[in-house]
Amino acid sequence: MSISRFRNQQRLQRFLRIYGGGRRSTALAAALEAGFGSYAQFHRVFRQQTGRSPSALRTAAADDDLREPPGVISAP
Repeated sequence: MSISRFRNQQRLQRFLRIYGGGRRSTALAAALEAGFGSYAQFHRVFRQQTGRSPSALRTAAADDDLREPPGVISAP
């Protein structure tokens, strides 16, 4: 695994903790807080690693089904 892929996985996991941790924030605010430089970068990494768009996560959150999407490796 490359360093950039590892770093993006870490950022994505941090995003999921922030966005899914019950704090009321926008996906943009959570992505920036997690270390992504822009929403475009976050969207690209999210889609590459999960195979779906961030809006699918938002829909899942609305259904109280906010879990790590398939393809995201959980930290031990």
